Amino acid sequence: EIPLMTGAVFQSRPGQSTDAQEAISSPRRSGGKRSKPAAELSGDQLLKRPDFAACLEKLIRKFQLKNLRLESQRKGRRGKQMQETDKAKKLRILRQVTDFLFRIERAHWEYLDQHRKDNPRLPSLRFASFAKHVFLRIPMLAPLSKMEDIGTLLKHFSRVKAGTRSCGAIILNPSCDKCVLVRGFKSSAFGWPKGKVEHWESDATCAIREVQEEVGLDISSLLNETDSISLKLQHKDTNGITTRSVLRLFIIRPVSEDTPLCCTTKNEISEIRWFDVNQLPSGSSLVGRKADNSFWLVPPVVKSLRHWLRVKAPRG
Repeated sequence: EIPLMTGAVFQSRPGQSTDAQEAISSPRRSGGKRSKPAAELSGDQLLKRPDFAACLEKLIRKFQLKNLRLESQRKGRRGKQMQETDKAKKLRILRQVTDFLFRIERAHWEYLDQHRKDNPRLPSLRFASFAKHVFLRIPMLAPLSKMEDIGTLLKHFSRVKAGTRSCGAIILNPSCDKCVLVRGFKSSAFGWPKGKVEHWESDATCAIREVQEEVGLDISSLLNETDSISLKLQHKDTNGITTRSVLRLFIIRPVSEDTPLCCTTKNEISEIRWFDVNQLPSGSSLVGRKADNSFWLVPPVVKSLRHWLRVKAPRG
């Protein structure tokens, strides 16, 4: 494995009981309020629609969201409740609700990718609004269903995701002079096929799954865990809070340029393309441009990739 460190900092996108609501609420409110589409504010009316209510209930059952419970305050050795500061209580609730949001996020993806495809009349909901509707159906989370509380939770959720580990692949052709890059459904930049490592996955398992989903290629027989490049990053959000994350890319070869490649999930990847390795931008910047294309997390990896190719490609 070739480790790679960069000190670059970039901006990331910002995303029970009564005491839980008080703990999660921010003591300071910003002066401006972000406007929300009218369709996303009529939660009660939307839940009265039989098709949406049935769809939501199905997803809640599938992802086992109905049984979510917030852990109570920790107890000491003699069974007595330990004293808990307001800060500790807030962190405890944030941590637990954030774990729930990972499951709700997967339910949201399935809602957009499958259920709306089967029933186009279902509304297109952003994650915040979808989470609000789920919260309303779960008694322990219902007190946090106000949009300002959802916003606070999603900001924390974004910070947690920014500090997670991601894995993917650098897919090379037989001559190792071209690689595969993908462009997200709503992105203008090309990047590596990759994704977040779930808590039950190894790095290799995550890379295999993500590549299968994003380009439709099974790399399990080509993956060698000793051939990888790691990129360590610092993420700084709009509140000035810095978290760290790791991106690990396994080098996969040889893959013919004639191999059919296509995304297997809806609304995730808009374009898959082979690029000449020597024509890609390199350097410490996380964003790069070349010709009419822009690239995300490509430049800092390319330098290490070229070094790997000089050392190992001739041996293949």
